[in-house]
Parts: sequence; structure tokens; C-alpha cells
Amino acid sequence: NRTLHLHLQRFNVNCQEWLLKTMCGGVEIRTIYNGNKQCKACLISRLSCERAGTRFNVRGTNDDGHVANFCETEQVIFLEDKVSSFIQTRGSVPLFWEQPGIQVGSHKVKMSRGYEASAPAFERHLSTIKVQYGDQVIVNLLGSKEGEDMLSKAFQNHHKASAFRQDIPHVVFDYHQICRGGRPENLRKVLKPKLEQHNNRFEFFYAEGDNVLRQQSGTVRTNCLDCLDRTNAVQAFIGLE
Repeated sequence: NRTLHLHLQRFNVNCQEWLLKTMCGGVEIRTIYNGNKQCKACLISRLSCERAGTRFNVRGTNDDGHVANFCETEQVIFLEDKVSSFIQTRGSVPLFWEQPGIQVGSHKVKMSRGYEASAPAFERHLSTIKVQYGDQVIVNLLGSKEGEDMLSKAFQNHHKASAFRQDIPHVVFDYHQICRGGRPENLRKVLKPKLEQHNNRFEFFYAEGDNVLRQQSGTVRTNCLDCLDRTNAVQAFIGLE
């Protein structure tokens, strides 16, 4: 952290030699064979340290626009001197909300600040991810029951009033309703047409040796309530596409 850096610099300590940069997240690498060719498939997920905390204790955004459970996931494939990469992000709804209580399953969604108080943090969040990741598309997987519906509508209303309403599309996809009864094929039928033009425009990174032939210009930002199961399913679908 910055304070520690300043203290060490006072005593002429070389921070590059003594401070180890670490990542909170996961890395998985698999070897894949295609005929006589061997390639490496890597999945790298990096969890933000800006608003870390346990599942029910930390939700939504802080005043700086950093959201809970914000995670950047990169899929990379290495084949000989070729490499391709594609990045997606996930994160909590960027409003001030919480789920108080101690009984799992009975946590009610509660908006902890009013509309006007949430607007600046909402704008900061969208501005930050646009600067860091380029063009954006929001995929909102919240459902239509009670607390989720309230949170989803608040999310949509803030987006409609946002300075980014024209730049950042907001795709609402009620995952539980549309994929009910184990129908993941509806991701292809319903969600894919809504995202296809954006994913085609964003492209992906591709290089042969030192020659970069493609660049990814934007990311899909996915969320459900806790950014876990539904988000996993949709990010896996987009990654495979």
C-alpha cells in the first residue's frame, strides 16, 4: 500500500526487491491436443481488492464506485507462437444496497441509500470500467421476485438517467425465468442475439509472435445477485462462443 511504500522509501529500501505483488484469484492451465499439435488453455480470474469482504456482509458499491465481488476473468490459448485472449468482468450491482440478517436464505435486499446518493457512485463505477476495459455491455441476470426485482429496476433506472445510457447498453436477462427447468439452450436462442453484435465489435486479442493482429476493444460486465452461479453460467457461455 502507498503508506508502506512511503515509509520504506524514507529509509532507502528498494521496494522492487522487497515487496512481492500478489493476486487474489485463481489460475488454471490445461494441455490440449489437436492432432499432432499441443496447445495450452489458461483461465485466469483476478478478484479486485478494492471492495473485498464476505458474501452477505459486502454488497453493492462504495463511494469511489468500487463494487463487491468484482472479478476480471481472462481466457488464454497458446498454440506454438500464437496466442489468443478474451476478457470478461463481473461485479455487484453498483448501487448502495445490502442484505442484512444472519439466517442464510432469508436475507432481504435493502437499499441503504436513496436514489440521489447512489448516482455519483454509479457514474464513477461505469466511468472506471470504461476507462480500464474500453466499451461496455451490461448483462443483468437479476430475477423478477421481490428484492431482486426491486434491485434490478433500481439498476435500470440509474442506467437510464446515466451519462452512459447511450454508450453502454444494458441487457436485462431474467436467467431463472428464461432458463427455468434446465434449459441452457435458451442462452443461445435469447441472449446470444442480444450480445452478438457487441461481441463481434469487441473482438479478442490475437498475436503471432510479436505481431499483434487483433485487439479486444471492450468487455461484457455480467451480474446476478451475488455474481456466482448465474454469472458463471453466462460467462462460460460467452467464453465458449
